[in-house]
Amino acid sequence: MTTINFFQKTAKNKSTAAPLMGFPGVQLTETNLKTNLFNPSVQAKSLMQISKLSGVDVIFPMMDLSIEAGALGLTVTYPDMESPSVENHPINSSKDLAAFKNIDITKDCRVWSAVETIRILKSEQSKPICAYICGPFSLTGLLIGTTKIFMSLYDTPDDIKKIIDFAANLEIAYAKLLQEAGADAVCMLEPTAMMMSPNDFVNFVSAPIRKIVESLEIPSALHICGDSTHLVEAMCDTGISALSLDAPVDIPAVMPKVPENICVIGNIDPANLMLRGTPDEVTAKVTDLKAKMQEYGNYIMSTGCDLPPDTPLANIEAFANAVKS
Repeated sequence: MTTINFFQKTAKNKSTAAPLMGFPGVQLTETNLKTNLFNPSVQAKSLMQISKLSGVDVIFPMMDLSIEAGALGLTVTYPDMESPSVENHPINSSKDLAAFKNIDITKDCRVWSAVETIRILKSEQSKPICAYICGPFSLTGLLIGTTKIFMSLYDTPDDIKKIIDFAANLEIAYAKLLQEAGADAVCMLEPTAMMMSPNDFVNFVSAPIRKIVESLEIPSALHICGDSTHLVEAMCDTGISALSLDAPVDIPAVMPKVPENICVIGNIDPANLMLRGTPDEVTAKVTDLKAKMQEYGNYIMSTGCDLPPDTPLANIEAFANAVKS
């Protein structure tokens, strides 16, 4: 891990606005999500325009959990204005990995598109960029199915660990491409882990995440959707540099569990407030959270998760303005 921690530097500036935001950029380029996810020039343009208009300080690309699974040949559907979804789960046991071990995901068009988006952003604007990768447990869930992965934790624990390790190695290869393209940090998306107990998280997920973190020269954040309060301490013990916490988590309440060298990112509600609220309501919530977190030197103001495509631009501007006021 590099000695320069991007997240710690970002947290020192109390006026840094870093919402998990990519999709709303389609409003400015008058495009759809599908076009952006396949065309790096279009996505980079959407991201730069929404970043400039709103005044946010960190750029996150458009969140997509299907890239790595699609690169392995799994069937993915691509709606025009919704996130892609993985439709088949071909692995039943670690023996089935043999069919995938010779696949070079670096040759996949969607992987190339995501990497090229980072490269364009790095060359055409100056704001820091935090790229996304799928977490190893969530990728395993896409490979074998959500129901089967939780059954396997108890029925075939040694076998599922082999599949999770395979997924971790895949993520290392992808993350290194994003690092080489110029990403200042990566954020691992582990939504499936929200349903785990702390013990299962430690037994099955902690080591693979640490393996990814230690393979990179840029810092890593870990994002788990939903209420991850019960996992905060286990998340901190993975070598990551930052926790990205969703709206259901009471951030002021969990801060005593987080070491000072690990940053907390979050967690303004992306749907109930940013999508459906008014600019005045956004301003009030951001101002309130900012005041509560003022004493912490390891906090970065953000949203709980990615903003929906039709999030009002006025609300995003209100978010940024309230953080900077």
